[in-house]
Amino acid sequence: MRVLHKEDALSAGDGAFFDQFYRDHKRLLYYFANRYVAPAFCEDLVQDILERQMKHKHTFRKIAGKSSKLAYYINATTQSAVVDRFRSENRTNVVTLA
Repeated sequence: MRVLHKEDALSAGDGAFFDQFYRDHKRLLYYFANRYVAPAFCEDLVQDILERQMKHKHTFRKIAGKSSKLAYYINATTQSAVVDRFRSENRTNVVTLA
């Protein structure tokens, strides 16, 4: 698990907000995660998604009450996390021969 930077630390109110958000939207988070990765990797991906959302907590709080924007944001965050994970896992050194 990655450690949040000091400036990314959550206040007590933010922590409560994200705890409640997770309880309310757990099925949606796992639905999107399951679309992109095998079920065995969904939990790790959901954690990555939540960490990304926590880094943008001010923006996320603004859209939290708007279900269509929220679903779009969760899906976009999921796609971004999958791409980043794929890139980091498949990083190889490429040597160009002339």
